[in-house]
Amino acid sequence: LVDKDTSFGRVEKIVCDAGNEMLKSCSYVDVFEDPSLPAAKASLTIRLFFCSEERTLQTDEVNGYVRTILDALNEKDIVLRT
Repeated sequence: LVDKDTSFGRVEKIVCDAGNEMLKSCSYVDVFEDPSLPAAKASLTIRLFFCSEERTLQTDEVNGYVRTILDALNEKDIVLRT
């Protein structure tokens, strides 16, 4: 969940700054606004693409990268919608 006035560009910068060399792209998918969400919040869907040219990435490894990105977003009051 993000503040409604938060741009994708800001989210993308946080994600890219927190990512590592395996993060190849962060792309906008959709934004959802609804009265069921907290006031002044929107749900932003993004797609992350991780890749290595040398080997197959392991699930635990990618989950760690995602956790690092989520922690960086949480520090900016951008939280995972559950």
